[in-house]
Amino acid sequence: MKLPKDRRCELLEALKPYLKRSRAECVDQMIRILQISDILGIDTRKMFR
Repeated sequence: MKLPKDRRCELLEALKPYLKRSRAECVDQMIRILQISDILGIDTRKMFR
């Protein structure tokens, strides 16, 4: 099953080639959190400020 992507995930994905490996892994985790929270209906706007 492919998880839904929104604009935030697309922007984070675009940044990955310019980051160090450890930072890119953190971005992967952020993308997963955003996708799962969208499925569950959780508002993440306050999480990543």
